Amino acid sequence: MKNIFLGMICCLLLFCSCTATPTAYHVKGELKDSTFDGRTIYIVQRDNRAKIDSTRIEGNRFSFNGKIDTAVCCEVSISKNAYAFFILENGNITLDLYGHIFPQGSPMNEQISYINRTTDSLQNIFTIKLDSLIDAYFQGKGIEPPQNRNGEIPSEVLYEQLPAIAAQKNFVEDSICREIFSRHNNDALGQYLIMYSYIYPSDVDKQIEILNHIGPWLKSRKNIQKKIKTVKALKNTAVGQPYIDIKGRDINGNDIALSDFFGRGNYVLMDMWASWCIPCKQEIPNLAYLHDKYKDKGLTVVGIFVWDKEKNMKRAVEKEKISWPQIFDVQNNVRKNYGVEGIPHIILFAPDGTILKRNLRGKSMITDVEYILQNKR
Repeated sequence: MKNIFLGMICCLLLFCSCTATPTAYHVKGELKDSTFDGRTIYIVQRDNRAKIDSTRIEGNRFSFNGKIDTAVCCEVSISKNAYAFFILENGNITLDLYGHIFPQGSPMNEQISYINRTTDSLQNIFTIKLDSLIDAYFQGKGIEPPQNRNGEIPSEVLYEQLPAIAAQKNFVEDSICREIFSRHNNDALGQYLIMYSYIYPSDVDKQIEILNHIGPWLKSRKNIQKKIKTVKALKNTAVGQPYIDIKGRDINGNDIALSDFFGRGNYVLMDMWASWCIPCKQEIPNLAYLHDKYKDKGLTVVGIFVWDKEKNMKRAVEKEKISWPQIFDVQNNVRKNYGVEGIPHIILFAPDGTILKRNLRGKSMITDVEYILQNKR
């Protein structure tokens, strides 16, 4: 596995594009059928949602032609399933609205496709290796490996073996993306790498180091400025840091705060969610399991209702049959204080409010929480 990873790095060093500098862009793509014929489709800039160009779809095809002085991160979208992210730069660009992240043609877009193909390959290798570790675990105990694991990882594999192969995968991804970023720290490709977290190691200090080396054009972009604020918030609420209070109202309109749940001797599992968020709802059974099993054994589950209307909180709690306390984030401080960019985002705190784990999800969340409760870390 290590040799495969090292081979990918070597391929990166040989990857280059040497063409004459074009003076205009030609962006094209195809759709699966004639459903959208006659519709207008737009090139939209990602950081400010400005419409840069437009064209009509004819015969399942579309094409844009024009000139641009400075390359920018853009998207083309015609439906929730037909869209593509790319960099608008002068040159020939072909978009795959169903593959989404594999633009071709111009130098920066070829780099994007290369990065995404490589990370997909690394993820496949990682999955194969993880599956073999899980199989070996069950075979070592004389048990037939389950056919459907539902994302479950035995705790021995999760804590003793998984970190090593995850670190190996992350090292290669980081090496590849950092090498490219070193040549693009002040242009649209650098912006793409930052915005889509390709150069974001789990270590917050490394994230700050990366952002400290971006050029003036990149630093002037609004979404990069927002990212800098987010990373600073992550630094302040990283594992090992104390909680930052969230004040709001409960489902009955009474004042309530996250701080109300500390100092009672219980670990606190905080779930940031919203009524419109499907992945949030998928976590409710896992949270319910932990709440029901450990509510009298040292764990308090608390919901933080975010990015939604207050009136929807009580409806959602009743509909989903949620029995743990909820806080409506009145001041919308979650992003500012915790650096949260997506939900669900679940954080485990020690009884004194120290952050133990961030971004917990699925069955591995149950494994993590149970391991900590049983070992009283």
